[in-house]
Amino acid sequence: MTKVSQLSLVATMIVMFGCSENKVPIEAVENNPSSEISSQQTIIVEPETTIDYKEGIHYRLVHNINVGDLKTPFIIEYFWLSCGHCQKLEQPLQAFKKQNPNVGFTRKHAVLGERWVMDARLYYALEETNNSQLFDEFFSLYTKGITEESFSQFFVKNNIDKEAFLKVAGNSEAILAKMKESLQEMSDNKMTSVPSLVINGKYLIVKADDGDYFKLVNYLLSK
Repeated sequence: MTKVSQLSLVATMIVMFGCSENKVPIEAVENNPSSEISSQQTIIVEPETTIDYKEGIHYRLVHNINVGDLKTPFIIEYFWLSCGHCQKLEQPLQAFKKQNPNVGFTRKHAVLGERWVMDARLYYALEETNNSQLFDEFFSLYTKGITEESFSQFFVKNNIDKEAFLKVAGNSEAILAKMKESLQEMSDNKMTSVPSLVINGKYLIVKADDGDYFKLVNYLLSK
């Protein structure tokens, strides 16, 4: 399949599935790389209380998820760098990861609109240029409110060739393939918002009270 037809396929899927207010074909940004977990409330659960999680209410089954080399137990997060809900989830998610080092983890960037596509290219370019270790710092640019100045300073500080980085972001076939995969998996499983957490490649969290969110994660990790 040619690059143009590949891009057209992704563009068609975005039109069918995208939830951005301003959707444009992916071709328009091909070479121009440039949903809420609220504050945790204290919920007291008596020791003898057992939470009865139900399929179809608290979680549902998903299929055709590429889990790569991940071994059970693990979490896949579908997210968007510019999503405020994803940003609010990050701190408790990092705390959970620290407390559970045996649980594998990976992220897939959603591509449901023009801005999502541009951010996805930048996110995956970190991987393609062997700079994944800088994700936290890069994500913080968005959390604080990314600007042209802070974006440029990131490259200067970390001694990264910005022009070369953006070339990779805009032209890498590997990045395009990852974007297509993320979009296909979200479309196939009717995931319409982020952050979306898929547990062990099987269970998508649908609904959980704030205080029970990671209790549900633990429950599904052990299923």
